[in-house]
Amino acid sequence: MLVSIDRLSDQNDTISYTLEIENPNKDSSIYYDDIILNFLFGQQEDKVGETTIGSFHQGTSKNRIVTGIVTGKPGPFKPLFKAIANATAELKASLTTRYQCKTWGIKSKFHKLLLNGILPIDSDGKLSHKKKKYPLTRNSKKLGRSKVKKH
Repeated sequence: MLVSIDRLSDQNDTISYTLEIENPNKDSSIYYDDIILNFLFGQQEDKVGETTIGSFHQGTSKNRIVTGIVTGKPGPFKPLFKAIANATAELKASLTTRYQCKTWGIKSKFHKLLLNGILPIDSDGKLSHKKKKYPLTRNSKKLGRSKVKKH
């Protein structure tokens, strides 16, 4: 899964985002429960905003693009914009859901999916560097982070 920040606005405390969800499986479709997407900031990972994406079915070898706007919480938003002005802001995206795969007409049990990603934000409120999309990955105890593999 890839996430990008289209715009951060201090005028109305909003985060515009795009989430790209890929199903690379040729034999299995995926059924997702509601997806909870959190944006966190700071050492204590204060929740800046949260949104829920409704459950959906994703066919084999399909991509799904979800765009939306998260209304931020005023408290954590102020330090975030101070860091953005200093070009030192890093926003953390955290995604939680459950999913099950369907292969040859048989559904698997539900699997929990927890993904995280660090999003460096430039002084203009957009993602910094040349990367326009950042992957959300599972935390790996041995390696720190690893790419997401779907069943």
